[in-house]
Amino acid sequence: MASARSNPTQQIADFSEIVTDFDARVQRIGFAIVATVDSNSRPRLRVLQPVWETEADVPVGWLITSEKSPKVRHLRNNPYLSISYWDPAHEMVFVEATAEIVEDPDEKRRVWNLFAAGEGAYGYDPHRFFPDGPTNPDYCCIRVTPSRVELSAMADRAARRPRRIWQPASASALD
Repeated sequence: MASARSNPTQQIADFSEIVTDFDARVQRIGFAIVATVDSNSRPRLRVLQPVWETEADVPVGWLITSEKSPKVRHLRNNPYLSISYWDPAHEMVFVEATAEIVEDPDEKRRVWNLFAAGEGAYGYDPHRFFPDGPTNPDYCCIRVTPSRVELSAMADRAARRPRRIWQPASASALD
């Protein structure tokens, strides 16, 4: 007897097919739960405000934090992270990614300005944390390169519409 799949998926080949929904959700929700792995291989969670842009039709996320934060130590040891967005309407975004600490001062300044230009829950004035600006030695910029993006919603699940999953062509299939 064939069993019905309880949570169907739709593989998305081109991120442009979901970029509008992705942007709308992450900008509306703003805050995300970000998971890293500590030096004892335990998951560690925190609430952050990633900012996203699209480069060559692929999503790229940015985080800014203190160079002394535990998450920076975690990512220097293990560059993988997960990001989860959720809202009360049960619209969700899940991102699996690799993080890279950015050292280039011009890129760090550009990302600083990207955050500072954000509105509402999307971006913020980094001067709150780094009053000296992007040249502050404690200012750390992290590039987030997704290997998987999933958009799902409880309303879609109830209507048996599939979760939408995008992966870059270079990524291997993940569960």
